[in-house]
Amino acid sequence: MDCDDNEQVKRAKAGDRQAFSELVLRHHAMVRGFLARFVANSDDVFDLAQEVFVTAYQKLARFDESRDFAAWLRGIARNLCMHYIRAAQRKQIRAPKTAETIILRWQEARLAAEDNAGDIRIPHLRECVEKLKASREPWYRMLQLRYFHNLSTQEIGAQVGRKEGAVRTSLLRIRQTLRTCVERAMQQEAASNAEAV
Repeated sequence: MDCDDNEQVKRAKAGDRQAFSELVLRHHAMVRGFLARFVANSDDVFDLAQEVFVTAYQKLARFDESRDFAAWLRGIARNLCMHYIRAAQRKQIRAPKTAETIILRWQEARLAAEDNAGDIRIPHLRECVEKLKASREPWYRMLQLRYFHNLSTQEIGAQVGRKEGAVRTSLLRIRQTLRTCVERAMQQEAASNAEAV
């Protein structure tokens, strides 16, 4: 652990709030940068960063001083980020296999640094999103604004110059297109695997 961090952590554990404030100032940008890799909405990044430091303060007495403080903060940030993404998944009121849910799982998989987070559709979805980017740039932009920037349909409409109803219709078509693309890719993969046997 950084010598300065070590000293500040000891003082903070002893009840020195100023020492903890100095740790927050030192690591706030790093925590926000880490969160911003997975959460595009800047307000949510700010809120999550605050939550990281509140959690760190609450658990500081249990922090092992032989560990790296910055790495410990990143671990807290990672856990809160996973919770954030899972909460977004739970908000989905549609059937559990909608394209919207698959996209949220893709975000979760990126965070977990896993190839597919247990869902074999994720690699196919990546390919389908790349195809969408190449062939339908306006749709790709709406997809990004909705799922990576967490904008409402009204906010997307303002950004792309379309009415909210038109944005909703486009998002529905985007999800249908991605679902069809993923299903087709999975069928082709299954057929290739069958031929190889």
